[in-house]
Parts: sequence; structure tokens; C-alpha cells
Amino acid sequence: MCCRLIRDAIRRMDVENHSVKVGEWFNLNGDYIFLQNNGFGEVFDEIKGDLIDGKIISISRRYIWEIDPDRKLKKLFIATMMWGFGNNLSGPFGGAEELDIMLHTENFEEKVRNLLNDMRNEVEIKSIFEKFIQREGSYHIENCGTSYGTKFLYFVGKSLANAGINLSYFPLILDRNVAYILHLLSPEKFPEAPQEYNGEQYKNYLEKMKEYAWEMECEPDQIELFFFNLRRRRHENMAG
Repeated sequence: MCCRLIRDAIRRMDVENHSVKVGEWFNLNGDYIFLQNNGFGEVFDEIKGDLIDGKIISISRRYIWEIDPDRKLKKLFIATMMWGFGNNLSGPFGGAEELDIMLHTENFEEKVRNLLNDMRNEVEIKSIFEKFIQREGSYHIENCGTSYGTKFLYFVGKSLANAGINLSYFPLILDRNVAYILHLLSPEKFPEAPQEYNGEQYKNYLEKMKEYAWEMECEPDQIELFFFNLRRRRHENMAG
């Protein structure tokens, strides 16, 4: 009974409409590179024009994966990070400053384009993870660690699928909430903190989630979202 209830709860996960409020982004001043006249400001304004509805401004997963990765790769990256940070913009490690650092990365556009091309050509996901997430990687983006880096891998994969290009692997988000649940399920195989993962462990994570999805007759990102919610709610209950 318990297993069936969990399976049913996972299969009800509405991944495409999983939305995050981002309204605070549109109250920023002009101190950040993505608000200045260098191409990023136009992208930011385009996202703003897409989203504002007069009340609540939010980004859904579907909004991001419907962005054309070939024509709008910068938009895909910026929208991903806005979704990832939500309205958490304050302090030295708030979303606005973090995104500013990411976009200041030398050869930023070339690096994210190389990542896209490697994914399209189905370069092994272990290698892509190492080149993008690890600091010495050839297309690593400054301050883009495992939690935010895998968000971008996920949305690139989904946007390619939306364009009719289905990959043999299914990149997934690996943040601290998901990593915590994975560690509880298999502590000998999966670290508790996402930053402790290497390329092989990330590949194992994807394979395990694909296995779970097959058993439960659902999508891997439904399980990822279930894990995220499970850990976050547990944390909120403990804090309360």
C-alpha cells in the first residue's frame, strides 16, 4: 500500500507547470552586466515581456524548455538561473550577483555553445558533467556548481527534446534536496552533498532515476521533483 501511494504521488507530479516566482528580478537597478547594453539586457527584457501578467510573475519549467536552444541559448541560460534562484536576490551570494559573475566568465557564449553541441552529439554525460561542472573543465562557467549547472544540463536536454532531438540519456537536476534523498536511499553509492559528485556518480544517478522511472511507469524528472519536494518539506517542518 505504501509503495503504491508513493508511486501514485510521483506520477501526479506536474513537472511542466512547476513554477518559481521571479518578480524581484525586475526591480533590479542597472549595476549588473545583464542589464547593460551588451546583448544580455535585451534577453532579460525579452523574458520580462514574456512573463509579466500584472500580478504574480513566475517561470515554469515548460517556459524554459520551450526556448529554442539554437537561436536563444543565452535566454535559456538566464531563464534557467532566474528559475533556480527565484526571488533570492539579496546578499553577496544572491541570484543577481551570482548570475553577474556567471555572465562575466571569459568566452561565456562559446562555452555554453560547446556544451550544447556536445549534448546534441551525445558526448558521454560523464564527460559533459566534468567539462561543465568541475572548475578545471573546458566549458566551466564561473560560480556554476553542481546544483545550478545540472539545472542548465536538464533544461538544455528538455529544450532539445522539445525541438525533436531525443537524447539517449536524460540529464536531471541534482541539488542538495535531491542529493540528500539519494544518499538516504543508497549512502554507499551517492554522496549527501551535490558538490561531492563526480562525473561517474552523476551518470549513476541518471541511470538509477531511469530505472526507478521504468519501475513506476513515470518520467525521471517526476521522481526528481518528488525528491526535491520531500526533502524541502521535511526541512521546513524541522525549522518550524
